[in-house]
Amino acid sequence: MKFFEELTGSGFNIEYSEIIRSHEQVQDSLFDSYRCLITLKMKGLAEAWLRVKLEDAEADMIDFGNRSKELENRIEKAEKVIGKKFSRDAVFEFNDQYISKNNKEHPEINKSFLLDACNQLRRTWTSWYNGSIHAKAGKDYCIAFDRVINKLDYPEVQTLCFGTTNKNGKKRVRSLKNKVNEFKDMKLQADQVIITMRELSCKESVEVSSDLLALPL
Repeated sequence: MKFFEELTGSGFNIEYSEIIRSHEQVQDSLFDSYRCLITLKMKGLAEAWLRVKLEDAEADMIDFGNRSKELENRIEKAEKVIGKKFSRDAVFEFNDQYISKNNKEHPEINKSFLLDACNQLRRTWTSWYNGSIHAKAGKDYCIAFDRVINKLDYPEVQTLCFGTTNKNGKKRVRSLKNKVNEFKDMKLQADQVIITMRELSCKESVEVSSDLLALPL
């Protein structure tokens, strides 16, 4: 009994010591990276999550580029068929004239072509928007990390968030910070997709609303 009385008399230090230890363990589990069996690298929870955000953003950026190119090629092909600049009125005019001459719709350039084009435009813009959200979510986490965590303790997370500089002073750009900037650079192209949707009188989805045209990153 005497032992426990003595122990509780200095209980603050004992309890605070355990709090400190628990805090460090939680912090390391979130941010630290380490190697297991020399070759197997284990990621902390934060690094693993941030890497997923970066990979998601990169996948959507590639998808946006691919869809944009497919859309451009499809419009160019349509313009060759109708013989003028692609527009909603041009498609309807061509379709009406073709039906008058042939008693049937053109196999490619018809009313359903506009619906397909609208769906393709919507999917293209959504790829850019979703990717920008992934990148921004990761960057927001990184900013919070940078404000309260000693970045020198967790270089892997720091590198993933903000990149590194090599011996020649050249920035390595594969980081969440730079990924957000890349999406910003593509914003005019993404906005043009929405403008084209409006010119074609496409029905906008919830994700592609007029309020998002000037969406900041």
